[in-house]
Amino acid sequence: MRNIKKTETKAWEVDTLRGHMNNVSCVIFHPRQELILSNSEDKTIRVWDMAKRTGIQTFRREHDRFWIMAAHPEQNLFAAGLYLQKKNINILADK
Repeated sequence: MRNIKKTETKAWEVDTLRGHMNNVSCVIFHPRQELILSNSEDKTIRVWDMAKRTGIQTFRREHDRFWIMAAHPEQNLFAAGLYLQKKNINILADK
């Protein structure tokens, strides 16, 4: 996963976070902590420490992959959408 810095007129790569084994589908910043969350076609959601540029936690599905995520603006709750026949939404709590 690549971190990109952007101004009004240009953008450049700042760093690359390594750990996903396939394409990254979605990336979000934690609303109150120095964390990045990403999901991938490798069927994982990874939590990254922004300061250390390292992975600190991995959530994995065996048969389904996550497509999109959203963060609650005030609580440590994240929703992750995955495609199933039932069209479930999983909610992850950062404890």
